Amino acid sequence: MTHNFDPTLLARMPAYKEMTWIAPLGESTRILHLRTNAAVGWQPYNQCPEGSNYVVPEDEYSPGFKLSLQLKEQGWKLVSPPRS
Repeated sequence: MTHNFDPTLLARMPAYKEMTWIAPLGESTRILHLRTNAAVGWQPYNQCPEGSNYVVPEDEYSPGFKLSLQLKEQGWKLVSPPRS
C-alpha cells in the first residue's frame, strides 16, 4: 500500500494560534503565553518566535497585554488557561 502525501495539505490546514494568561510558579501576575502547536505547549510571549515578530511597548502591570490585542486582530484565539 502506498501513501500519497499532498504537499499542499499543510498550507490548507487552519493555522493553530492560541494565547492565554498564566502566572509563573510562585507569582500572582499573569503574563501572556502563546502556542502554535498543542504538542509543544505554552511559552511566555517574550520567549517564542511569534511574540518576537511584534514590537509593542509593554507596561509592567500587564506583561503582554498590548501584544494580545494586536494578535487578536490577526486571528489569534484567546483560550482559558490550563488548570494547575
